[in-house]
Amino acid sequence: MDFDEVEHPNDLVADWVDSDDIPEPWKQLADRCMSLDPNKSPDVLEVAQFWDKEWKALQWNN
Repeated sequence: MDFDEVEHPNDLVADWVDSDDIPEPWKQLADRCMSLDPNKSPDVLEVAQFWDKEWKALQWNN
C-alpha cells in the first residue's frame, strides 16, 4: 500500500515479513502504537523514553 492511499489509520497494517533485521522490541513498540485501543497505545513520553534508551544502547555498543 502506498502512503498516499491511506485514508484512515485503520487502513494500515503492520507486516513483519522479512524483518529479521529489526529488533523485536522495536516491532513490539510499533505494534502497540498501531493498537486500535488507545489504552494499549503508549503515550508520547513512553515512546520518547524507549527511543532514548535504544539510542543510548546503540551508542554504547558502537
